Amino acid sequence: MSDSKKQKLSAAVFGLTLGFTLNRTGFSNFDELHKMLTFVDLRLLFTFIMSVVTLLVGFRFLENRCCMAPRHIHKGSVIGGILFGIGWAVTGACPSVPLVQLGEGNLWGVYTLIGIAMGTVAYEFVHRAWFQWDRGSC
Repeated sequence: MSDSKKQKLSAAVFGLTLGFTLNRTGFSNFDELHKMLTFVDLRLLFTFIMSVVTLLVGFRFLENRCCMAPRHIHKGSVIGGILFGIGWAVTGACPSVPLVQLGEGNLWGVYTLIGIAMGTVAYEFVHRAWFQWDRGSC
């Protein structure tokens, strides 16, 4: 098997595993996410926090060991994070969740995907017109 096919197979297995995990933990359910974002049920919030901590440790390990250069926080990341959070609260989905929702047969994920596509296209126009930040670290 060629390296390209191995990479594609690895990506597919990772994606399926992530989708299964998002489904089973409740991250693809709007009602569950709403409970988390309104602090009614903290189960998903603690799961999310532990995921972020695990990623931070993993990234630090990779930076120190081998293949990643340290990245600095870009001023656009703060605004982007706020917009991402607003979008997450409104739709109940981060960018991977609409794909999980579609896999579950929940067609409202299409609307979130359309919103993600529209936001991506709008970003180019807004960035060019107002910000013009160096995007090298984003």
